[in-house]
Amino acid sequence: MKIKEYGSDFHYIDSEKWRAVNTINSFFAENDLNLYYSGRAALYAILETGIKNNGWHTLAIPSYYCHEVINFIKPLSITIEYYEITPFKEIEFNIENWEDSAQTAVLIVDYFGVDKIDYSQLKNSIIIEDFTHNIEFFKKSKADYCFGSLRKALPIPVGGFCYFGNSKPVAIAPSNLQADSETMARFSAMYLKNQFLKGTFANKDFFRKLYASTEENFTHNFAYSSLPNSAKDYLNSLLVQEIFDAKKKNLSLAKSLLQQNDSFELMSSKDNTDFALTLKFNDSEIRDSFKSYLINHNIFPIVLWPNQFIAANKQFEQTILFIHVDFRYNKEDITTIINIINHYFDKV
Repeated sequence: MKIKEYGSDFHYIDSEKWRAVNTINSFFAENDLNLYYSGRAALYAILETGIKNNGWHTLAIPSYYCHEVINFIKPLSITIEYYEITPFKEIEFNIENWEDSAQTAVLIVDYFGVDKIDYSQLKNSIIIEDFTHNIEFFKKSKADYCFGSLRKALPIPVGGFCYFGNSKPVAIAPSNLQADSETMARFSAMYLKNQFLKGTFANKDFFRKLYASTEENFTHNFAYSSLPNSAKDYLNSLLVQEIFDAKKKNLSLAKSLLQQNDSFELMSSKDNTDFALTLKFNDSEIRDSFKSYLINHNIFPIVLWPNQFIAANKQFEQTILFIHVDFRYNKEDITTIINIINHYFDKV
């Protein structure tokens, strides 16, 4: 009997609906694009190239960000400054006495496919834009460099990209055997989850532990690597645009079925580019209670990101919740998810 659960890590895709094994998907087949083991490896490559070739000395990073990424790039000889930003609040870049020059770089984040600040006042600084939450639109960006993680929106075990269509090429990271090995371990976890959902493998704890242990290893030095060939071949077989289009369709349906109430605000883009169904709660207690309710109903939401250090960012992290409505789910699944959500708030 098939198992029904929603969210959490992707499973291995073995359906021709989402993969074309006899052709190579062209979505990432760009001459001015490199593929890496992770999004943070792609950012590392951008910065390493800029420091070496163009004398970059300072990088501005938004205060609300994944700080594991920042830890990964800290070995580079570049000064890191933070500019304060809370998604859906600040609207433009602001650092007092910022040096707007070709030797400074500013990291901009497309937050959740819904929100990003205006950086038009920067005339000379190098703009690096993180498209992890909105991969589909990186080619439309005016930034000097675009990068992102691939595994957050696509069913791939590892992966990141760097697009330098508006600038000079970026260094290609060296490959290594440990990155290859970790990729195969994560493929194993994905495959076992596939079998679990089909009802042919019962030990959920086994592949969950495999996911968790390999997730921790993204922080290690070997993770500065090009995308292993096993992951690249799999990525090239994915019907990427169809996967993105399916999520847009699901988002549209989910939003139409979701009943608004005073407990949360739906944070939404106009054209359904949202990373997930994004709910901003009034306080953390309601968010946490609702999160527990979802998990009890086999819906596994996302919280982004832990370990914030500014009060407004901490408050945001404790009141935001993301619910997967991606290509894995059909109309019946989306209806089930939203009915479960609506039922909770009917009782509040």
